[in-house]
Amino acid sequence: MKRDARCFLPTAAAIGLCIFGLFAHCGMSLVPLSALGLAVAAVAIGRDIAAANSPASLLGLAYTKHSTAAFVAVGLVVGGLLAVAYRWRLGWTPTGQVRPFALLAILIGSTEELVYRGYIQGQLAPLGPARAVVLASLAHALYKCTLFVFSPAGVRTGVVFLAVCTFLGGLLFGSLRHFSKSATPPVVAHAVFDLIAYGDRAQAPWWVWS
Repeated sequence: MKRDARCFLPTAAAIGLCIFGLFAHCGMSLVPLSALGLAVAAVAIGRDIAAANSPASLLGLAYTKHSTAAFVAVGLVVGGLLAVAYRWRLGWTPTGQVRPFALLAILIGSTEELVYRGYIQGQLAPLGPARAVVLASLAHALYKCTLFVFSPAGVRTGVVFLAVCTFLGGLLFGSLRHFSKSATPPVVAHAVFDLIAYGDRAQAPWWVWS
C-alpha cells in the first residue's frame, strides 16, 4: 500500500474524533455532528481493521518479546510519576481510596492509547518514527482540547496546560510504543496514570457525561 493511502484513514479517524470532542458537550441540537465525527472515526478504523491480516497487530498488540516486560515496567513508573505531578499541580491531596470511577477512567485511557499510539502512530510509521510519534501526540492533544472548548458556564479549564501535558505525555508514551514495538507499555502507563490521578474521584468529571 502506498504511504499516502496508508496515512489517509488514520488521519480521517483523528479528524473524526476531534469533531466528536468539539460538539460532544454542545447540547442536543449538535449531537448529530458529534455522532457523525465518531462515526467517521469508527468507519476509518474499521476499514483498516477489516483489511488487516491481524487486527491485533494493527492496534499494536501482537508484537511481543522478552524486553516488552521491561518497557511495561518503565510504563508503570512513567505513568505513576506523571500522575503524582498532575495531582500536585492541581492541589489534590492523596486519599488512598479507589472509587468506582477508577475503572471507567482506566478504560477511557486505555482506549485512547490503543487508538492514538496503537493504531494512528502505527499507521503513520511509514512517515518515519519521529514524525509518527509527534503527529500521534499532536492528534491526541488536539482531541483532548476539543473536549474542553465548550465547557459549562463557570467551569475554568486550563486548555493550554492540558494541551502541553497531553502532548508531552504523548511523546513519552509514543516513545514507549516505538522502542517496544508494542502498544502494551503505553496502555499500562496511561492506565496507571488514570488510576492514580482519578481513582479516588467520587464521580466522573463533567467532560465524561455532560
